[in-house]
Amino acid sequence: AGYVAKLNDLTKGTDWEKKSLTQVVLESYGNPNTQAIFNNAAQTWNHTFYWHSLRPQGGGAPTGVVKDLILQSFDTVEKFNTTFKDAALAQFGSGWTWLVEKDGKVSILKTANADNPINQGYRPLITLDV
Repeated sequence: AGYVAKLNDLTKGTDWEKKSLTQVVLESYGNPNTQAIFNNAAQTWNHTFYWHSLRPQGGGAPTGVVKDLILQSFDTVEKFNTTFKDAALAQFGSGWTWLVEKDGKVSILKTANADNPINQGYRPLITLDV
C-alpha cells in the first residue's frame, strides 16, 4: 500500500495520473527526472503481478504452456526449480527473480530493487520477491 500511496502522491494532477500502471512503468524507466515515479510504479506493478499469481490451494508443478516452455529450456521441472531457487538465493539485496519469456523461449532473470522485465522486452511468467 505504501508504493501505491506514494505513486498517487507523485502523480496527482499530472499526465502520469491518466496512464495505466504499465505505461507509467515503461515511460518513466531510465529517466533520472522520473526515478521516484518509476520506483513506486514498478514496485506496485511487481507486487501486483506477484500477488495475482497466487491462489488458494495453489502450488504444485507448472502445467500447460508454462510447463512446456520450462521443459524446452530446462529439460525437467526439477532442474528449473533448482536453477530458479539458486538464482533467487544469489540475489544480493532487494530484488526479484523472474521466469520470463521472449521470442518463444523462457529464461531466468534477476532484477534489483524495482527493476522490471517488461522494460527489457520480456514477458514475465513467474516471479519471486527476494
